[in-house]
Amino acid sequence: MNKDISFKAIALRSFVYKSNHRRIELITENNEIISALYYKRKKNSSFTVPISGVFYLTRTKDQYPYVIKDFDLVYDYNFIYKNFEKLNSYNIWANILKKIKDQGRYYNLLKASFSLLEHYDAKKIDILFLLSIIKEQGWSFNLYNCPLCNYKYLDIDIIYYNSNNLTNCCKNCSENTSNLYLPPNARKYLKLYHHQDITKVLDLEINDNTLTSIHRYLTRYVYFLLNGGINYDKFGML
Repeated sequence: MNKDISFKAIALRSFVYKSNHRRIELITENNEIISALYYKRKKNSSFTVPISGVFYLTRTKDQYPYVIKDFDLVYDYNFIYKNFEKLNSYNIWANILKKIKDQGRYYNLLKASFSLLEHYDAKKIDILFLLSIIKEQGWSFNLYNCPLCNYKYLDIDIIYYNSNNLTNCCKNCSENTSNLYLPPNARKYLKLYHHQDITKVLDLEINDNTLTSIHRYLTRYVYFLLNGGINYDKFGML
């Protein structure tokens, strides 16, 4: 890279660095995760993550090789701090992306998710985000057949989880010890994400218990696939 670089990015996470400065984690338009220092030089020069914009960086020979010289704000997502569920969504997304080594195409996913989060129910956007993560990572999540025995699900069937194989499954293939499951109506709703215009799905009325059941299943499902790297008790994944 050149000594001075600029790119579109989302400033996703912020950490205190030497009292008055911060270390910012950026996810760039090229889907790279870059850690850069931001030195607060004047009273109004700071910002609150998450934001999207154009960032201007310079390289250094210090512990952190990049320093943010300046940025042009495109959009701030501070609406999340006015709603606990939306803030919880942000924490879930940030912690999942932190644990994924292959970043995939997550810059555009984040931009779209934040845009939708401002106008729709947080759990519905989490579901969309988690399904996108599962698809991007190539993880198994079959709503039609059990991946272990190829049993074809009936409309009345419940989907369970097999922790040894890290996959969803039918009742016969489950370990009968997990309380992680998807009721039939939840499975029917999830199918719509694959076959309907997404805004139409988000506008659908859905029972809150069903929505909570789906949210709980998918967050724990991704958590297990990431080998326990996310503290779902801390970030509201129960």
